[in-house]
Amino acid sequence: MTSIATEALHTRFRSRIIEHLELIASANEQLAYQQAVPIAHVSNELFNTWGDWVSSEAAIDELAAPIFSREEQQAVREFNATLNAVAGQTVRDLPHITAFIGTPAWHELSSAASVALAVFMVRGVESEDGGVI
Repeated sequence: MTSIATEALHTRFRSRIIEHLELIASANEQLAYQQAVPIAHVSNELFNTWGDWVSSEAAIDELAAPIFSREEQQAVREFNATLNAVAGQTVRDLPHITAFIGTPAWHELSSAASVALAVFMVRGVESEDGGVI
């Protein structure tokens, strides 16, 4: 088994966070995802996949320099708080993505993702092999 350098692993992790924020911020991407993977419940995945990447405040504390800037770490912290608040306001069994898009909960979540994404885009997406793409 080959091991991967911690820095490379964290860079990949940062890329997955950016990709998920892009999904949450975009109704078009959510609809395309549902079309491409009909068995997926995209509404639930918006919340559940985030939990795979950022499961707790302790996990957010691990998002440190040089891979994550202080501003990016704070953006993750603020988005996570919004996601948790929205999750607390929504029903447990979310509707299909076509019914969820456009709801106040979806707008709040999508808007928060856009704000966090803007922070990440200051530096942009980095190659998982090193450097900015």
